Amino acid sequence: MNKRLEQLEIKKLLQEYSFLLLDEEYKTEVVDGSREEFLNKIRETRGNEPPPTPTESQEKKKKDKIDPNKVDKSTKDKVKKLYREIAKVTHPDKAKTDEHTGLYIQSTTAAEEFDLFTLYEICAKLDISHSIDVEDKDILKIRINKKRDELKSIESSFIWLYVHAQTEEEKQKLINHFIKTHG
Repeated sequence: MNKRLEQLEIKKLLQEYSFLLLDEEYKTEVVDGSREEFLNKIRETRGNEPPPTPTESQEKKKKDKIDPNKVDKSTKDKVKKLYREIAKVTHPDKAKTDEHTGLYIQSTTAAEEFDLFTLYEICAKLDISHSIDVEDKDILKIRINKKRDELKSIESSFIWLYVHAQTEEEKQKLINHFIKTHG
């Protein structure tokens, strides 16, 4: 594949990943915004019995930290270079807007986690020129597939299904199923 096609494919993958991140933000907001209503319906159905203590599998999984010793030097160098370029524009001492300050915080977290693709995305938002190596393409495909799986998990959650139920009867069936499943 010629270099131009490789770069276009990488650009397409980055945009797809960016879309998936936006979709995750939307779906998480829907679920978080509907959680209280869902829990209130459960309490009403139970007769105000206290809800069961969530198990570890029900708790939100925390992002695994990446062991810096397992990150190759090439990736560390890319992260360092991109982070410096972003910080030049977004550092709180130089930030022109609250958005820049937010991007600075996001880029700092991404750099600490060696999240190269979030840094690429921030560079694109700030019109900072950068090039993406072809070897990063496979890693990006893995991240895209993982993000798709995470979104499927949100879409199969009780709260998501509750919000998208068409009738009150469907909603009540979900509540009853939740109580039956989780106590």
